[in-house]
Amino acid sequence: MQKSISLKDTAMRLQDIDFPLQALLAAPLQGVFVISGLLDDAAKRRNLHQEISNAFYTLKRNQRWRYVVLLSDSIDVSLSLYPLLPVIRLSPPSKSEIADIVSNFLLESQRDLNNELQRQLVQAFSGMPYGEIDVVLRQMLSKVSEGALMPSFALGYKREKLKGRGITLPAGPDIDRVAGMDELDKTMDKIRLLFQPEAEARGRRPPKAVLLWGIPGTGKSLAAKLSAKRIGGAMVAADWNSLVGQSVQESMANINHLLDLVDSSGTCVLFFDEFEKAFHGWDSGVQGGVLGKMAGRLLSWMQDHTSDVVMIATINRLNLLPAEMIRRFEYVHFFGSIHAGALHEVFKVHLDKHFKYNFSFKEWQILLREYRGCTPAEVAKAVQHVADDLYFRDVQSGDFTPELPQLELAMLTAERRTFTPASSQREISDQIAEIQNMAEYAKPVCGPDQSDFAVIEQPLMGIPNSGGTQKTKRAV
Repeated sequence: MQKSISLKDTAMRLQDIDFPLQALLAAPLQGVFVISGLLDDAAKRRNLHQEISNAFYTLKRNQRWRYVVLLSDSIDVSLSLYPLLPVIRLSPPSKSEIADIVSNFLLESQRDLNNELQRQLVQAFSGMPYGEIDVVLRQMLSKVSEGALMPSFALGYKREKLKGRGITLPAGPDIDRVAGMDELDKTMDKIRLLFQPEAEARGRRPPKAVLLWGIPGTGKSLAAKLSAKRIGGAMVAADWNSLVGQSVQESMANINHLLDLVDSSGTCVLFFDEFEKAFHGWDSGVQGGVLGKMAGRLLSWMQDHTSDVVMIATINRLNLLPAEMIRRFEYVHFFGSIHAGALHEVFKVHLDKHFKYNFSFKEWQILLREYRGCTPAEVAKAVQHVADDLYFRDVQSGDFTPELPQLELAMLTAERRTFTPASSQREISDQIAEIQNMAEYAKPVCGPDQSDFAVIEQPLMGIPNSGGTQKTKRAV
């Protein structure tokens, strides 16, 4: 058996060598040689593939026994080199393999974690290679004193690592549900069930992509983030612009890394926010055609992947997406103007966090009328402002207590008069009209208003129209 030898064991220093293979050819050595990072510079060295080919035939003719292994995170090998340089791709460990690694580590280090914390730790390590998992686990021995903090340590490391590639692992939202979206809730519950083993037994699988369409501030991003919690999987958020690198090779490596990561992460949500911006000029050769190549790679993955990953994208304008992309989404929901019942639910979610209150039915009617046309984001911001004002008032008066303050209706109605809803702006109202006109492409996130606050159709002066039905007006 030949002994593995590294070039650094010789008198030559790699940093002084323009091309390590040249040094290898000149060295009177035998064995296995491992060179890392050489293929990473393929874009910078125009003749790299030719140099590798020359080295192959030179080593083949040489009488010395030598075997060269080239290591790289991303490999772009010319087709002419495949017979000479076989590519072996090492996939990250599976969930069950990571579970075994974690279990053995806990046993060796005499750490004790309950099943839920172990599951979170395994989820945090998903997509990492074996060696990196081992390094992070060893760091935990000296940096993490409590077992309960181990999953957050691993997740923090993973966040920092992926941030440089345009990938983030967002923290969970500070609310448990998106209010007033019963139809979207049904879709997400259906998707949740399609991730269960029973679905696989019947040959069913979860959808590959869901599109959330609407004006800004309607809760699209929040709904997407809550979907991961609903489904019971991790969420990986990607910034398309950050995925675009300085070269085609770097850009393709970034998107391939992203897709490999989610494919190896088990149950997972891949999230793109304001997704239509990713396709501006994608088919026009902009940036050397890199956008088209990246879009093509994503389209192929959306069509062909079999992993437990659902892609959720939010958009403001449907007409900016190419037709071949739109048809990849099995579910499309649009976020229009919410009705009184949905607005009531939105208010309750936010008021319950900040106040004690006891509004009568009549007071609720007044509040909902005042905030008619406001988006959920505008409601959340108004409630936050009132909560801040009450805090400042109590601190300055010396009456501060940690208890939730009592809320009066007049505080919210006064706050409403301090801003103009986005829906009253011409550009936003045009977008709302566009969504309504193209509604056949999508399903609304909320169904008809069945609440006590529903607007009732009433006869207009009691006069029936010529068709036998009555003209109506909406009750205030």
